[in-house]
Amino acid sequence: AKIEYVSKLIHAEKVYSSINSRFVVSLNNVAYDEVSGIQVNYDPSARIFFIASLLLCIGVIFMLYFRLKKAFIIKLNNKVFVYII
Repeated sequence: AKIEYVSKLIHAEKVYSSINSRFVVSLNNVAYDEVSGIQVNYDPSARIFFIASLLLCIGVIFMLYFRLKKAFIIKLNNKVFVYII
């Protein structure tokens, strides 16, 4: 029955495309054997996911466009020297 339905659908598509008009395909009585009935209405972790994604993007931008600076702190004879490279 499914093969016959698909062949009729393909034939209808060929006919409608040959006359160059718009058409609407209506799927009735289709068996949904492999469809799950699970639906998620609210995801409590979505906000955390988007914030983490934003922080990751900002981190990549900082990594690529801002160079790492090094600071050396040297203590000699009770004097402290700070060198920033």
